Amino acid sequence: VRLFNPPYQINLQKAKDGDYPIIDLQVIDAIKYPPSPPTCVYVSDPTHVDNKLRRKLFRFRVQFIYENSEETAWSLWSNLALPSQSEFISGNNWPDSSADNRLDVTFDTGPNVVKKINLAVQIYSENTGGAETEFGLFFQLDKSDPNVVISDNSTYTYQFFGNVSTKPISNASKNYDRLPL
Repeated sequence: VRLFNPPYQINLQKAKDGDYPIIDLQVIDAIKYPPSPPTCVYVSDPTHVDNKLRRKLFRFRVQFIYENSEETAWSLWSNLALPSQSEFISGNNWPDSSADNRLDVTFDTGPNVVKKINLAVQIYSENTGGAETEFGLFFQLDKSDPNVVISDNSTYTYQFFGNVSTKPISNASKNYDRLPL
């Protein structure tokens, strides 16, 4: 039961054409639902010999882009995963050089009205001196890409090896959507 009458929107042509399998509040609400925070775990991948994750810690955020190019607020932060293997001060794991060389970042794919998903990372390293760095966008998942099979309302796991370049994200501190009155 809602105590107020929020704004709604729907693409009438898509509704008439049957493009919405289910028409629920997430489809018609003008304020788009933000995604749940992703989770991440360290994995040792013997097929990948390089380790760009050493001496760093990572957190991730997810953002949905809906069918009319509407961007949600960014999700809350992921957990701060810790390596399962001990690291020496030098950042080396002895004797296994491929230990904890990948982070599996798992997030929800959202309903059918979500068309793209942005993934951002925050990197803590010895260069930051413990200071909190800004999140940077490094990956966009397009659910309509024919080379990637992504079903709606499921989870997707991105394999993060740390070899990414990022660009600053806008509205990173916005934790909810706002509509002008």
